[in-house]
Amino acid sequence: MRACSVPGLEGRLSCRIKEIDRRLDKLVEERYPQAKLLQQVPGVGPVISLTFVPTIDDRNRFTRSRQVGAYLGLIPRQHQSGERNPQLHITKTGDSSLRALLIQGAHYILGWRGPDSDLRNWGLAHMERGGANA
Repeated sequence: MRACSVPGLEGRLSCRIKEIDRRLDKLVEERYPQAKLLQQVPGVGPVISLTFVPTIDDRNRFTRSRQVGAYLGLIPRQHQSGERNPQLHITKTGDSSLRALLIQGAHYILGWRGPDSDLRNWGLAHMERGGANA
């Protein structure tokens, strides 16, 4: 770690954060270049992309993108009986830290600070009609 010349606890903390950011960027460049592609999505930075890429590992093991959501526990539980098919909470199987990071990224994209994008517009429209319940 480089020496920090900023006085005080806040200054040292800021220096430490900048150093960690540099190390994450270096890791993306040297070891996980595919993580750079994920960072093109607003709300996805080095932490999310560097968690996603090693967790998914070989993308060819998933024949459809929906399978990745199921692998991470981001699909709703089902409890079908007769004519009823209520949508329940997500299954929460898979890597909980990656799931939490992806949810944080989604909150950013859909929140008031999220930049205008096709992904944001799709998510907001999906939320308005009540998700898959509509």
